[in-house]
Order: sequence, then structure tokens, then C-alpha cells
Amino acid sequence: MNTATCSKCGTAVPADQIEYTLVGAFCRPCQQAETVDVDRLERELLRSTGRRQLIAGVIMLAFGVTILSLGLSGGSLVIVPTGMLIGGLYEVGSGISKL
Repeated sequence: MNTATCSKCGTAVPADQIEYTLVGAFCRPCQQAETVDVDRLERELLRSTGRRQLIAGVIMLAFGVTILSLGLSGGSLVIVPTGMLIGGLYEVGSGISKL
């Protein structure tokens, strides 16, 4: 009989009682315990997505301000930095709303 080891608790169980996922192999009690709190997992996903959007928005704002300040001194086109500023503000706003 083939046995497999659970990635979370480390117990050896028969291979037909293991759930194989992308992050590891879990026994049925560990798999059920991990998926029971769906609300907590959803909140954590929204927070991490919000953090990423907030960081991307701040970076877009920084690049937009830099390009706009360099472009205004040279008198060149200001459409691209303005778009980055608007996009950065949107990303910051949606990121904060998800936090």
C-alpha cells in the first residue's frame, strides 16, 4: 500500500486519502480545516490585492510626477504623465478601499 505525507501536519496516510494541490499534499482533516474559514481567506486576499494596488498606484504617481516635472521644463507633451497620474490616483483609491 502506498503512503503519502501531509505537507501541513506531517502524518503519513494512505495515498488515496491525500488531496494534492498546487502548494502541497494535504490529508483530509487539514484540507477541511484550511477551507472552513472562507471569509477569513477572502479578507486576506482582498487585503493583499489592496496592498499591491496601493503600491502600484504610488509608483505610478511617482513616475507621473517625475515625468511631468521634466516634461514641463522642456515644454513637451504632457498626456502620458497626466494619464499616469490619473491611473495612479485610481489605483491608490481602489487599493485603500480594499484595505
